[in-house]
Amino acid sequence: LAEAAEEARRPRSIIVRADFVKEPGRMFVGADVVVFCGSLNTLPVEQFYGALRTAYEATASELVFNFLCSAKLAAASYLHWHRVEDVRNFMEGLGGEVSVLQDYLSGDCTVRVKKAEENFSRG
Repeated sequence: LAEAAEEARRPRSIIVRADFVKEPGRMFVGADVVVFCGSLNTLPVEQFYGALRTAYEATASELVFNFLCSAKLAAASYLHWHRVEDVRNFMEGLGGEVSVLQDYLSGDCTVRVKKAEENFSRG
């Protein structure tokens, strides 16, 4: 995805390639939207929620991510699955408007968290 985005050469886009667990501060680039795709299920619970909290703090308006919500899909020893209700409750606790989509692949879930207008840090 990063390579395709870089090839598009959008003048107002910043593509950051970094390890968001080892270097969470790299997410703070003033992005309107922070997106995780296919990476969160490699993290144990504490790191999973830590990454989501940091990304929510880093985004100016929205956080979008997907994760495996099925033990069957996350059966490999290096994967971790999470209950949709737990993730929704956590994200709602951060104060955003949470939307959940689960109708595209059984056991996979996509979440969009929109910050309240007063929380936007436009600059």
